[in-house]
Amino acid sequence: YVKYTTAYLHDKQELNEKALLDLEKKYDFEKQKVITEQEHHKAEIAQAEAEKISFQLKALFIFLLTFLVLIFFILRLLLKNKKARKSLQKSNDRLEESLQQKDLLFKELHHRVKNNLTLLQSLLYLRASTSNNLQVKTALKECEHRIHSMAAVHQKLYNLENVSSVNLKEYCNQLISDLRTTVTMDQRKVNINLSMKDISLNISKATQIGLIFNELFINSFKHATPKGETLEIGIDIHHEKQTLILNYHDNGQGFSQDITKKAEGFGFKLIRILSQQLKASYSYNNTNHRSLFTFTIKE
Repeated sequence: YVKYTTAYLHDKQELNEKALLDLEKKYDFEKQKVITEQEHHKAEIAQAEAEKISFQLKALFIFLLTFLVLIFFILRLLLKNKKARKSLQKSNDRLEESLQQKDLLFKELHHRVKNNLTLLQSLLYLRASTSNNLQVKTALKECEHRIHSMAAVHQKLYNLENVSSVNLKEYCNQLISDLRTTVTMDQRKVNINLSMKDISLNISKATQIGLIFNELFINSFKHATPKGETLEIGIDIHHEKQTLILNYHDNGQGFSQDITKKAEGFGFKLIRILSQQLKASYSYNNTNHRSLFTFTIKE
C-alpha cells in the first residue's frame, strides 16, 4: 500500500509539474501575444502620427508655395501699377501742359479779337466825327456800340481762367457801365436796374444776348423818352426750369405789337436774327407807359 501510494503521489506530482509547466508556457505565450499586440498598436500609432506629420508638412509646403506665388503676383501687379501710374502721370502732365497752352492760345486769340474790334470801333468813331451827315453819324455810332458789345465779351474771356464761358451778370454790368458813360456824354439822365443771379453762358450766347440788349438800349435811348426826362430801364434775367427768361423794359410810350414783329428798321431786324440764332421766342407788351420785351431761351 505504501508502495502504491508513493507511486501515485509521484505520478500526481509529475502531472502537477507538467500542468504547471503547460500553464507557464501558456502564460508566456499570452504575455508574448499581448506584448506583440501592444508593439503592433504602438507601431500603428507611430505610423499614423508620421502620416499626420507628413500631411501637415505637405499642407504647409503647399500653403507656403501658394503664399509665395500670391506674393509674387501681388508684387508684379504693384510694379505694373507703379509703371502705369507713372505713365498716367506723365500723360496727365502732358495733357495739363497742353490744356494750359490751349488756354493761353485762346486767351491770346480773344485778346487779338478784342484789339481788332477796338481798332474797328475807333475807326468808326473817327469816321463819324468827320461826317456832317447826322444820319451817317448816328448809324456809325450805333455800329460802334455793337462792336463794343462784342469786344467786351472777348475782353472778359481774356481776363478769366475759364475761357469757355462768360458770367452773364458781370458782362451785363460791364455793358451797363459803358452805356452809362455814353449817356453821360450825351447829357441824358438814365437809371438802369439789373436783376439777375450768376449765370454762365458760352461766348456765342453771351454775345448774342449782349447785342440784343445793346439794340434795345439804343431804341430806348432814341425813342422812349424826350430829352430832359429820366429814362428808366429794367433788365431781369432768371431761370425757370430748363428755360432762360430775359426781360427788358423801359418807361417809354412804346409801339404797337405788330410794329415790333414787322418793323423794317435795322435794330429790330437784328433782334429777330439774334433771337433765331438763340432759338428764342420773344414777345412785346406795352401797358401803363411800360414797354416790356420778353425773350424765352430753351436750354
